[in-house]
Amino acid sequence: MALSVALAIYVALFSTYMGVIVLGAWLSRLAHRDAGAATNQPLVSVLVPAHNEERDIASTVGQILQARYATGMIRVVVIADNCTDRTADVARQAGAQVVERTDLANRGKGQALGWALREHRQLFADSQLLAIIDADMNVEPGFFQEMARLFMREQIQVAQGRYVVSNPGRSVLSSVGFASYCYVNHVRPAGRCFWGGTADLKGSGMVFRTSFLLQRGWTAHSIAEDIQLGKELMLDGVRVSFAQHAIVRSDIPATLAQVNVQQARWEGGKHHVIAALLPRTLAALLRRPSVLLLDGLLDMLVPPLSVAILLNLCGLALGWWAAPATIPVFGSSLAVFAVAVISGLVLNRAPAGVYLRLAAAPLFLVWKLGLLARLAIRPSETSWNRTPRDPPA
Repeated sequence: MALSVALAIYVALFSTYMGVIVLGAWLSRLAHRDAGAATNQPLVSVLVPAHNEERDIASTVGQILQARYATGMIRVVVIADNCTDRTADVARQAGAQVVERTDLANRGKGQALGWALREHRQLFADSQLLAIIDADMNVEPGFFQEMARLFMREQIQVAQGRYVVSNPGRSVLSSVGFASYCYVNHVRPAGRCFWGGTADLKGSGMVFRTSFLLQRGWTAHSIAEDIQLGKELMLDGVRVSFAQHAIVRSDIPATLAQVNVQQARWEGGKHHVIAALLPRTLAALLRRPSVLLLDGLLDMLVPPLSVAILLNLCGLALGWWAAPATIPVFGSSLAVFAVAVISGLVLNRAPAGVYLRLAAAPLFLVWKLGLLARLAIRPSETSWNRTPRDPPA
């Protein structure tokens, strides 16, 4: 009974928070419906970190340069990081400036970004905004217009666009991934920002005021450099705004071998960052209470979706056996997370086939729990392992 009650208290805490977040996501959608266009389109420098991306880099650079934006007000700088292929040459031919880095002892996206901001700051110093886009992204034509509109508010220093899966219908895994992205990359940041919290950075589709980032520098060098920097900004009192109409897309892994590498890197890196920063966040909240820090703490206490479902199912079993009064707590929590996932699908206008393929989601959840269990008993990931790519069509 004691275990059931303790679990019910924890579940009630994070599911209540998630319920508030879901409500905020819907209200945020209504609040942004009539947003006006940007009256100013400042110079934007776009940093594209790339490691052996000759296959996709030309398409990404071309989409950026062809965006709906003032002519000549977008500059693309590709960081060819430890490349052994023709990434640099292809990027130049596509219209980008290229800086090349060779440092095998300090591999990683965070290291490459920090190097470029230190060693080549003259390439960005005259721009007002600095965007970071991954080399394999599809960039919506209106991305930079939406960001320019958002940055008309002088208090905004950092913003994250909406990161969407572009191949939801390819397989069951890509459909499940699409649903996960809708929940993690849309519902949660939209809801958190609506109530005065912060969005997490997602690694691509990030935009900074250039002066802010050049002064601060890129200090996050873990394999989850985006999550790390977002949490560090939160501790510094800097909110990351969410630009839900500024959209970037990418294919998600469609095979189990690809998903295994990607998820191991993401989950291992994320858990390492949270374990390091959770005590600091709690201490900061006790010293200077704020909505921003409270939101950051509660967000870190929400377990991954698969773990949340497992905890609720275990809670229902424990409650039936020892504490029937706790059953409504676990049942309500399951309903909250179901509504959160469905809300993400509706807000992103998911194709009908995605809903059908989600019938296989329980199998993916079992696999994901196994992955998390393996990560919990082995040393944290410290090196970057690239997700295997599909062969060219």
